[in-house]
Amino acid sequence: MEFVLGSLAGTAAGIFTNPLEVVKTRMQLQGELKERGKHAKIYKNTIQAAHHIAHEEGILALQRGLVPFIGWQIVANGLRLGSFDLIQASGYMSNEEGKLIFHRTLLISGLCGGFAGFWASPFFLIKTHMQAESSVSHSDSRRQYSSTLDAFRTIHKKDGIRGWFRGSLTCMFRTASGSSSQLSAFVLAKEYMRENGLLQNSLFWQSLVGSLIGGIAISITMAPSELILTRLYNQVSVFRNRRHWQRPAL
Repeated sequence: MEFVLGSLAGTAAGIFTNPLEVVKTRMQLQGELKERGKHAKIYKNTIQAAHHIAHEEGILALQRGLVPFIGWQIVANGLRLGSFDLIQASGYMSNEEGKLIFHRTLLISGLCGGFAGFWASPFFLIKTHMQAESSVSHSDSRRQYSSTLDAFRTIHKKDGIRGWFRGSLTCMFRTASGSSSQLSAFVLAKEYMRENGLLQNSLFWQSLVGSLIGGIAISITMAPSELILTRLYNQVSVFRNRRHWQRPAL
């Protein structure tokens, strides 16, 4: 049940946050491989970028890559939150008095995040490809996936299964660092409120405040690695398909 609830929570969040993911991906890729100050700055801020995408590509463009993003949420958050809750319930992260041990909480949340990030990385790869592609672009490098399934087929045809997991180690680091900060901040914030009698009459508000603190923590710690991951995913694959590759003549 913990895995199911984690997946459902991630899916619900994904539907509402996907437009921000589209904007974030476009802004992270803006000026890629260009000298600072030498590229056109199409997206200036979050609101302007969202308006520009909706105006030029249609309002539905803000939900580009929604299906693989939901797939990412189901696999990543299902495994991450589910495994973390099971370990927390076992009492491994608490001392004899029931108080959380900080270093164990930090370690376990990071390990759960890294494990989940690896297996969910193919969905994040395809999400990045779809969200990076503008429908008004006429570049020859457009991938033009017709669906998430088509994206899996196209990548597999070109690079095999390892093509699905390109950048998976970076994804593991990204998710591990974000998970360790988010889950640790969340559970420690809730414990602090309980010990100091804050919001005692409402578990909902305790969870909400804890989630907000955890969200701030994950945004700060995960931003650098996510920028690297997005650019890594967006570059042309360097894998060579052995079935079609021939050694050049000397």
